[in-house]
Amino acid sequence: MTDKRVERFSVGVYGHESILRAAHKFTDRCYIHLEPEGEDAVLVEFRSRGSAQPLEDLIGEFCNEVIDQHIRASVLAETIGLRDKIVSAAFGEGGIVSTSSRNDA
Repeated sequence: MTDKRVERFSVGVYGHESILRAAHKFTDRCYIHLEPEGEDAVLVEFRSRGSAQPLEDLIGEFCNEVIDQHIRASVLAETIGLRDKIVSAAFGEGGIVSTSSRNDA
């Protein structure tokens, strides 16, 4: 018999993307099915793959991963301008991207 459990995650707290990214990361450890519950929540069904790790532990780790994914998305949104400037400067110094508006014609 396959061990199975369903957990509800708030889209308002975590966002769809964070839940989906965490689910993808866990597909090698357990079977996961996502089901919308209205516009405010996602039901996540966890089914054991027969591993030695208890499903309860996997769900706890999944919850932590959802938080991690949400924080990563927040940090990316807050720092994307700076990241783009750093990448542009790095490639510009290497001659990959032109840093001037000169005309080579």
